[in-house]
Amino acid sequence: SSDLEAVAAAREWRAGKDKTASVTLEAVGRSVARVVSNMPAIHANNPQLTQEEVFRQAALPFIRLAQPKGELGDWTLEYQSKLKDLLTIPTELTETALGLPFINMVIGGLALNAHTIPLPKGGKGSGVFVLTSNLNHSCSPAARVETEPGSVDVVVKANRNLVKGDEITLSYVPLGLGYAERRQRLEKYGFECKCKKCGEQQ
Repeated sequence: SSDLEAVAAAREWRAGKDKTASVTLEAVGRSVARVVSNMPAIHANNPQLTQEEVFRQAALPFIRLAQPKGELGDWTLEYQSKLKDLLTIPTELTETALGLPFINMVIGGLALNAHTIPLPKGGKGSGVFVLTSNLNHSCSPAARVETEPGSVDVVVKANRNLVKGDEITLSYVPLGLGYAERRQRLEKYGFECKCKKCGEQQ
């Protein structure tokens, strides 16, 4: 099918690139395609909406994701150009769905919110999950994310006993890092951590 051919072409193109980008062309292409494919059903249920409003509703899962601060890099322009060649998008949606603002939003959202998961047939992939994407950071997190053996599902498990009212937090950076390195790695998330651990080590 044309979809499988597009995926194969994206993988072949990516394989020939020496990129530091953490989000693959295939992941971005699948995300854009999903948003566009969801639009007809949204419009059928809400015929009064404009095309722009329908697109926004379809794109909400990505709009809600945290975005990195600063520029993503010139390679996003290359992604945009390649996606225009690979994806079959209705002409009236090309400017929106394949516009740089939305592509950057998808790339940034995936880069900051994806979790590495083992694939059932071997190797590793990544996924974005609604629950984990809504959890705040702490350098002394109340919970951690684990994967289920033989599955692409993730589970949030408590690191300590929690009581009603406790915030469930995750660490956005590897545990065990020093104060300075944690601060440096958290810069891309656009906030300065003020958790108890940082206060004690400052």
